[in-house]
Amino acid sequence: MGRPEAPVDYTVPELGALAAHLRVLRAAVGLTYAALAEITNYSAATLKRAAAGKTLPAYRTALAYAAACDGPVNETAELHLRAEWALAHRNWEARRSTVRPAPQFARDPADLSGALRDAYRQAGRPSLRAMEVRSQGVLPRSSAHAIVNGRALPMDVRQYLAFLEACGIFTEDALLPWCAAWLKVRDNPCLDRHQLHSRSRSTAVEHVYADWLDEVAPEVPVPAVLLGDPVRVNGNSRLSAVRQALLGSQGCSVSSTSASNVETAA
Repeated sequence: MGRPEAPVDYTVPELGALAAHLRVLRAAVGLTYAALAEITNYSAATLKRAAAGKTLPAYRTALAYAAACDGPVNETAELHLRAEWALAHRNWEARRSTVRPAPQFARDPADLSGALRDAYRQAGRPSLRAMEVRSQGVLPRSSAHAIVNGRALPMDVRQYLAFLEACGIFTEDALLPWCAAWLKVRDNPCLDRHQLHSRSRSTAVEHVYADWLDEVAPEVPVPAVLLGDPVRVNGNSRLSAVRQALLGSQGCSVSSTSASNVETAA
């Protein structure tokens, strides 16, 4: 008589439930693992591991085990799916950082970079490929890699918001501190507004930022009569001093032009 099996491991309850289910099926038909191996073409050791509850058996192995015992294949498939999800969640929890990001304390690009890395770790370090897919290409893997390694900030506000969404930050309450941090560090609401409004279709997180931006930094219309004449600097078109002052009052970044280098365009 062979050595009795060790008790089912219920460390992960769903995995243990699958193992117990397989054991019940085998006991009902009175098959040994050697006999089961001949029917399924899987080794006896593989089949024994499938019913131990310590590791998740391959989907085909579990179904072949159940079928060889004349058991309910659909129920086995459902138990396998539950066990797979439970293991994935357990692994995610193990990777997930307990450090909460604090974007509200970001004072400069370095602080914001650190907060983004904390958000990534708290999200369980999702794969860069998954982040790219979720952002529909707005956040390429190369950019995500640079951000999570602290080598760069997102290229623009759309990439910034896509990164946050890929890290599971998408509700309005969760997003608003990040919106304020971005505006504080980058300080260019005019450019942000242009990038968001230039899209034909915006995501939900982009709508949240755009609406918030309209509240905290409303767009100020520039009267056409005050825009001034077009000017050239060393042969290049530049903004007039009046236009610079007006756009600067809206929070738009504009480059200053020395009066000695400015001549009115013909």
